[in-house]
Amino acid sequence: MWKKKKKQILTILGSLISISSLPLIAISCYKESYENKSIVDPRVPRSEKSFEDREYKDSKKPNVPDGRHLVKPEELSNEIELVDESEFDHPFDKIDISSWDLGVEGNINEDDLVKKMDRISTSLGIKIQKNKDYSIRIEKATRDSSGRVLIKGFGRKLYGEWKRTIRRLNQNDISDLDLELDYTNKITKEDVAKALDLKIDAFDVEEGKDFSIKIIERWPAVPGKIIINTYGSKTLDGELTIKIPPENVPIDLLNLKLDIGNRITRYTPWDEIFKSFNRAIGFIPKLDRDFRIFTTHNVFAPDTFEGSFSIIAQNSKLFKNHLELKSKRPKSFDIKKIGHVQKQVASIKNY
Repeated sequence: MWKKKKKQILTILGSLISISSLPLIAISCYKESYENKSIVDPRVPRSEKSFEDREYKDSKKPNVPDGRHLVKPEELSNEIELVDESEFDHPFDKIDISSWDLGVEGNINEDDLVKKMDRISTSLGIKIQKNKDYSIRIEKATRDSSGRVLIKGFGRKLYGEWKRTIRRLNQNDISDLDLELDYTNKITKEDVAKALDLKIDAFDVEEGKDFSIKIIERWPAVPGKIIINTYGSKTLDGELTIKIPPENVPIDLLNLKLDIGNRITRYTPWDEIFKSFNRAIGFIPKLDRDFRIFTTHNVFAPDTFEGSFSIIAQNSKLFKNHLELKSKRPKSFDIKKIGHVQKQVASIKNY
């Protein structure tokens, strides 16, 4: 009788010790998961199957370049219980961009700024994409006001804000001038010099001494370019590059194709449409002087996402008709996945 009771007591004590030690084992394994080892997940309810059947495998370390973390079942025995795999962001993978050295001092275009962002992110081992991981806003400096550059991280891989103020241009800087040339006729160096002289009438300058003009001729389907340099000048400063439209103006907007035409939604930023429009025509017209843009969306039926963006000809010498871009329905995303991801992250952070 005593032997039987002793055996029952030892069995109960053994069970208690086994159960009480589980969290300690799980915590130890979770820490070791950073070395690509198994994780015992105590959150999965126990069953008659062995606890090892519920082990997980880390496929990547927490500081993986893409900032993602994959947890999936690991086959450890012949008796396998499959558990759904899950992928989530590491909250400790985010990078603060506020102190990045992008080497921006004067006016800079967005394409060059994106290249600088890509170079730094690559050196840090991450891949980023504009409008997905961060946004850029540029206000160019002019002779009348200073400029501003703002880069804002969206929080997944990058966070914080990178800000720079661009000093106001000197009064003798020509880089922001609008010469208001007549693109409907052949443009000569004399036309450019005369237009430049009208814009900087406060300075007594001379072609060949204070500035040089280079014209790359346009063709019926190929835009041209005007480049004005002030190298060596004691009076003027800066460089002005002007893209001129092809000879076949006015351009029929009705037949124009934009490279983002199939991806436009009611949430597409206007500046993205402007850039696509400029790429399609090969030069940069002036908003409100050469063209105007309108949006039409059904405010009474927002769930339909119906609407359009229209580019209307304003300068009849450059454009005719109008271009209508139908807005598409954005890609759908199951918001249940957001809750699933948050639960995964919260469980592991609290564990």
